[in-house]
Amino acid sequence: VAATTVVTGLFAVMRPSQVGGGSYAGTTVRIFNFPNPFNLQPKSVTLSASLNCSGGAGTITTGGTFIKYEIPSGVSGTGVIRLYTLSGRLVRELDAGSISPSSCYYTEWDGKNRNGLPVANGVYYGVLSVGGSKQSSGTFKLAVIK
Repeated sequence: VAATTVVTGLFAVMRPSQVGGGSYAGTTVRIFNFPNPFNLQPKSVTLSASLNCSGGAGTITTGGTFIKYEIPSGVSGTGVIRLYTLSGRLVRELDAGSISPSSCYYTEWDGKNRNGLPVANGVYYGVLSVGGSKQSSGTFKLAVIK
């Protein structure tokens, strides 16, 4: 009897997030986090104002990172940000609330998993979904260093 080996895997194809400022008239969601890479120590982060940004400018202290996402016209609904390990394991879900078109939002991630424990060093990726539609989603990657 001959032995056989079957190797299977699950892969994700990531498209790069677009980083920019000012108004956004495009047709896709833009999303990124800052600082990136980040550690889990307290730090001051400056939020920049732009024409479409809600929340305004200012300096805020965080122990993690901020996720900024710009939403084009025609996209609205309830938003959720899911954070995954590179192997595809869900680490945390962040409620993004009600999303309006042509708007900019900031969401803080404290660098903790679903159980409230700090995540390990490494690279993670995030997916923003708005209204459950694949066309109104965006991806980004994060790096945690301690």
